[in-house]
Amino acid sequence: MNDRQIQNLFATNTTYQPLIKRYTVQNRTMRYVEAGKDTNVLVVFIHGSPGSIKTVSHAISNQSLLEKFKVIAMDKPGYGFSDFGIVETSLEKQVALIKPILEDNRPCYEKIIVVGSSYGGSLAARLAMDSPDLVDGLVFSAASLAPYEEKVYGISHLIKLKFFKWMAPITLQMANDEKLAHADELRNMIPLWKNITVPVILLQGEADDLIFPGNADFAEKMLVNAPTEIIRLPKQSHLILYEHPELVLDAVERLVPQTQDFLTRRLSDKTMHEK
Repeated sequence: MNDRQIQNLFATNTTYQPLIKRYTVQNRTMRYVEAGKDTNVLVVFIHGSPGSIKTVSHAISNQSLLEKFKVIAMDKPGYGFSDFGIVETSLEKQVALIKPILEDNRPCYEKIIVVGSSYGGSLAARLAMDSPDLVDGLVFSAASLAPYEEKVYGISHLIKLKFFKWMAPITLQMANDEKLAHADELRNMIPLWKNITVPVILLQGEADDLIFPGNADFAEKMLVNAPTEIIRLPKQSHLILYEHPELVLDAVERLVPQTQDFLTRRLSDKTMHEK
């Protein structure tokens, strides 16, 4: 989606118009869009790979969501209009590139809820691990979280070879580069799961043949310090956010009061520690 297409997405919405923003970090240009009501809650959507703001457009333009929260969606590094074609396979480095969005908004919002879909879930998890002060709640939708619990096509290794690479669209090349590095990236995160202490709601399709149901089992095991709700959806495929956005939006709404309880406890613990 170019800027005009994003504006057209909100053309019939007379109340909430999008603000399209860009910033430069580490010599890279990143683009994101924000819309919605000025409240104390910010909801940040991170799409999967391949993808862009367009992937979550139907969710971020949802009138019910916009009436309750401020909403942000970004083009992940290398996708959409965030330096398209320059992929970054390191989740740690991707976090460094998207952090300015949350850092700039942190003073304005009491709560920041991050929604990560598919590979966007991997990035959301790493963000909460590396920068816990920027995340107050997590919603995972068909999120890739466990090493080797995702489908790798036989052609993926062929596309990596120069002889075959030129045949694949650039978006597929980028997603393939991420996929082949993904198991190692997720394995490197294993010692960091204890850093996630915020409330989590995870939606997993039991018929997901791309991001396998074992991801939910893995998350349930690893989220030892986070209040976690796992929602397993029978017969649901990978496309939860696309086919049932209402489930994701409901998870966001239910998570908000949980984050308030968490923030109250965190403030209480901090006060007791200082005494």
